[in-house]
Amino acid sequence: MVKNIYYTIITCDYFNYALTLKESLEKNKKQNFIFFALIFNSNKTDINEFKKKCVFKENIEITHKINVLNEMYIGEDININLNHNEQNHILQIYILNDINIIFYDEYENQHFKKILNKYKNMDILRWSSKPILAIDLLHLCEKILYVDNDLYFHNQYDFLLDELDNSNFILTPHNREETQNRYDNHYPILLWRDGFFNAGFFGANKGAICALLWWIKMLLFRCDNDSNFFHDDQKYLDYIPVKFDNVKIIRHIGCNVSEWNYTCHKRTVKNNIVYLQYANRYTVPVIFCHYTKYFIEMIDEGKDELFKNYLNSYREHYNNF
Repeated sequence: MVKNIYYTIITCDYFNYALTLKESLEKNKKQNFIFFALIFNSNKTDINEFKKKCVFKENIEITHKINVLNEMYIGEDININLNHNEQNHILQIYILNDINIIFYDEYENQHFKKILNKYKNMDILRWSSKPILAIDLLHLCEKILYVDNDLYFHNQYDFLLDELDNSNFILTPHNREETQNRYDNHYPILLWRDGFFNAGFFGANKGAICALLWWIKMLLFRCDNDSNFFHDDQKYLDYIPVKFDNVKIIRHIGCNVSEWNYTCHKRTVKNNIVYLQYANRYTVPVIFCHYTKYFIEMIDEGKDELFKNYLNSYREHYNNF
């Protein structure tokens, strides 16, 4: 069995972002991994044309035997409104540039089909697919990392995998403002409204399957943004450390760095490495950045100028493809 699988979920016109992400993971790894991508259609690139570039690799039978009755958790029974025995199916795997590809129109997972029937918005479809594919991939490996396609790793990250030796689920907080106004004078509501954790990165092992099933259940219940209590797939993560045991919150502030932690964590540079500072002035190096359009705008406009070299490296790497 493979030890580590990392995966992302994209539309086919974002494949070069997946390549850039994968190579940044390769550059900073200590442990080997296999990289997967679930690919959706795009208005810009026809998925059938994209398939012609790929080579069929193999069919993998997914036969899960999940007994949630043995799991200890609080709150509502996961079995309510969720049939977790509907997952037996075949994964059709293609390969392109050493990325293992699953196409959405060939993905036979029954939970995924319910998501396709319930939602039509492409973003919601991608977000809602994260825990579904996570469970399937844990059939093939010991540990998984989900990574958004706009992440880029600047430093070694294997300590995150090591956390999954003793924890079932790992999450990275936003580290947003709590009472301060944001850099753009925005009232500090986002931490409480959008969620404590960023859904662009998480890690799990086989012990997290019950938590992943609960996340699927909630996404089948509702995945939207009402600007109050629901925030797409992300807000549900707040409850996972409450409902389940063995969830590790990553307090290394150099993980998942973006515009959301600009106010709370001062940036410094030493020997061309960017560091973030805790309230007690202790500093740690940046491990990976989340290059959202807002973060990129901040860097380009000089508001977060110490990341200029990091952003240039990210852009140069992407432009190689």
